[in-house]
Amino acid sequence: MPLPVAYTEELLGQYMHSELGKVAEVLKLENPVGDAGAYQEAVNDVLLELGVQDIGSVSDLRKVRILAKLFAFQMAANKLAAVYDVSADGESYHRSQMVDHVHKAITSILSECMAIGMFGYSASIQTIEFLNDPYNYPKDMEV
Repeated sequence: MPLPVAYTEELLGQYMHSELGKVAEVLKLENPVGDAGAYQEAVNDVLLELGVQDIGSVSDLRKVRILAKLFAFQMAANKLAAVYDVSADGESYHRSQMVDHVHKAITSILSECMAIGMFGYSASIQTIEFLNDPYNYPKDMEV
Protein backbone atom coordinates (compact mmCIF):
# COMPACT_ATOMS: atom_id res chain seq x y z
CA MET A 1 0.00 0.00 0.00
CA PRO A 2 1.62 3.29 -1.05
CA LEU A 3 1.68 6.09 1.50
CA PRO A 4 -1.34 8.31 0.88
CA VAL A 5 -1.24 12.10 1.05
CA ALA A 6 -4.24 11.95 3.38
CA TYR A 7 -6.38 9.18 4.81
CA THR A 8 -10.08 8.51 4.46
CA GLU A 9 -11.86 6.29 6.96
CA GLU A 10 -11.91 3.51 4.36
CA LEU A 11 -8.16 3.81 3.68
CA LEU A 12 -7.40 3.88 7.38
CA GLY A 13 -9.51 0.75 7.88
CA GLN A 14 -7.61 -0.93 5.04
CA TYR A 15 -4.31 0.07 6.65
CA MET A 16 -5.46 -1.42 9.96
CA HIS A 17 -6.49 -4.60 8.16
CA SER A 18 -3.10 -4.92 6.47
CA GLU A 19 -1.27 -4.33 9.77
CA LEU A 20 -3.22 -7.09 11.52
CA GLY A 21 -2.36 -9.51 8.72
CA LYS A 22 -3.11 -13.14 9.62
CA VAL A 23 -4.72 -12.07 12.88
CA ALA A 24 -7.42 -10.30 10.84
CA GLU A 25 -7.84 -13.44 8.76
CA VAL A 26 -8.26 -15.64 11.85
CA LEU A 27 -10.74 -13.17 13.34
CA LYS A 28 -12.61 -13.16 10.01
CA LEU A 29 -12.30 -9.39 9.65
CA GLU A 30 -13.05 -8.24 6.12
CA ASN A 31 -10.91 -5.71 4.28
CA PRO A 32 -13.04 -2.53 4.36
CA VAL A 33 -14.75 -1.39 1.17
CA GLY A 34 -16.76 1.83 1.02
CA ASP A 35 -16.26 2.67 4.69
CA ALA A 36 -14.16 1.49 7.64
CA GLY A 37 -16.31 -1.64 8.04
CA ALA A 38 -15.38 -3.79 11.03
CA TYR A 39 -12.68 -1.26 11.86
CA GLN A 40 -15.10 1.66 12.30
CA GLU A 41 -14.85 1.78 16.09
CA ALA A 42 -11.05 1.63 15.93
CA VAL A 43 -11.13 4.46 13.38
CA ASN A 44 -13.43 6.40 15.72
CA ASP A 45 -10.88 5.91 18.51
CA VAL A 46 -8.18 7.38 16.26
CA LEU A 47 -10.42 10.36 15.51
CA LEU A 48 -11.13 10.89 19.20
CA GLU A 49 -7.46 10.63 20.16
CA LEU A 50 -6.53 13.17 17.49
CA GLY A 51 -9.44 15.44 18.43
CA VAL A 52 -10.79 15.67 14.89
CA GLN A 53 -13.96 14.65 13.09
CA ASP A 54 -12.44 14.24 9.64
CA ILE A 55 -9.38 12.02 9.31
CA GLY A 56 -8.49 13.77 6.05
CA SER A 57 -7.76 16.99 7.93
CA VAL A 58 -4.84 15.48 9.86
CA SER A 59 -1.44 16.31 8.40
CA ASP A 60 0.70 14.20 10.76
CA LEU A 61 0.39 10.86 8.97
CA ARG A 62 2.93 9.19 11.24
CA LYS A 63 0.74 9.86 14.25
CA VAL A 64 -2.34 8.64 12.36
CA ARG A 65 -0.60 5.41 11.37
CA ILE A 66 0.76 4.68 14.85
CA LEU A 67 -2.63 5.30 16.43
CA ALA A 68 -4.32 3.18 13.76
CA LYS A 69 -1.99 0.27 14.53
CA LEU A 70 -2.51 0.70 18.26
CA PHE A 71 -6.29 0.72 18.10
CA ALA A 72 -6.40 -2.10 15.53
CA PHE A 73 -4.31 -4.35 17.75
CA GLN A 74 -6.31 -3.36 20.83
CA MET A 75 -9.47 -4.32 18.94
CA ALA A 76 -7.86 -7.64 18.01
CA ALA A 77 -6.86 -8.22 21.64
CA ASN A 78 -10.47 -7.71 22.72
CA LYS A 79 -11.73 -10.12 20.08
CA LEU A 80 -9.10 -12.70 21.01
CA ALA A 81 -10.02 -12.59 24.70
CA ALA A 82 -12.22 -15.67 24.32
CA VAL A 83 -9.61 -17.64 22.39
CA TYR A 84 -8.25 -20.70 24.14
CA ASP A 85 -5.90 -23.59 23.43
CA VAL A 86 -7.49 -26.82 22.20
CA SER A 87 -6.28 -30.40 22.24
CA ALA A 88 -8.26 -33.10 20.44
CA ASP A 89 -7.48 -36.34 18.66
CA GLY A 90 -3.79 -36.04 19.46
CA GLU A 91 -3.59 -32.58 17.92
CA SER A 92 -2.95 -29.34 19.78
CA TYR A 93 -3.91 -25.87 18.68
CA HIS A 94 -2.20 -23.12 20.63
CA ARG A 95 -4.39 -20.17 19.84
CA SER A 96 -2.92 -18.29 22.78
CA GLN A 97 0.12 -17.65 20.58
CA MET A 98 -1.98 -15.08 18.73
CA VAL A 99 -2.85 -13.40 22.00
CA ASP A 100 0.84 -13.25 22.92
CA HIS A 101 1.68 -11.82 19.50
CA VAL A 102 -1.00 -9.14 19.77
CA HIS A 103 0.11 -8.12 23.26
CA LYS A 104 3.74 -7.88 22.12
CA ALA A 105 2.65 -5.78 19.15
CA ILE A 106 0.72 -3.42 21.44
CA THR A 107 3.76 -3.04 23.68
CA SER A 108 5.94 -2.27 20.66
CA ILE A 109 3.44 0.26 19.30
CA LEU A 110 3.19 1.97 22.68
CA SER A 111 6.98 2.32 22.61
CA GLU A 112 6.66 4.00 19.21
CA CYS A 113 4.04 6.34 20.67
CA MET A 114 6.28 7.30 23.55
CA ALA A 115 9.30 7.75 21.28
CA ILE A 116 7.55 10.58 19.46
CA GLY A 117 5.96 11.99 22.62
CA MET A 118 2.45 11.15 21.51
CA PHE A 119 0.78 10.90 24.90
CA GLY A 120 2.74 13.67 26.57
CA TYR A 121 5.02 11.37 28.51
CA SER A 122 8.73 11.93 28.54
CA ALA A 123 11.70 10.66 30.45
CA SER A 124 15.11 12.15 30.88
CA ILE A 125 18.28 11.06 32.58
CA GLN A 126 20.71 13.40 34.21
CA THR A 127 23.55 13.23 36.68
CA ILE A 128 22.79 14.46 40.16
CA GLU A 129 25.58 15.98 42.19
CA PHE A 130 25.32 16.78 45.87
CA LEU A 131 27.42 19.54 47.38
CA ASN A 132 27.75 17.82 50.74
CA ASP A 133 27.77 14.18 49.68
CA PRO A 134 29.30 12.11 52.53
CA TYR A 135 30.28 9.42 50.02
CA ASN A 136 32.07 11.76 47.66
CA TYR A 137 35.81 11.21 48.10
CA PRO A 138 38.46 13.53 46.75
CA LYS A 139 39.93 12.28 43.47
CA ASP A 140 43.28 11.40 45.05
CA MET A 141 41.62 9.13 47.64
CA GLU A 142 39.67 6.99 45.15
CA VAL A 143 40.71 3.37 44.93
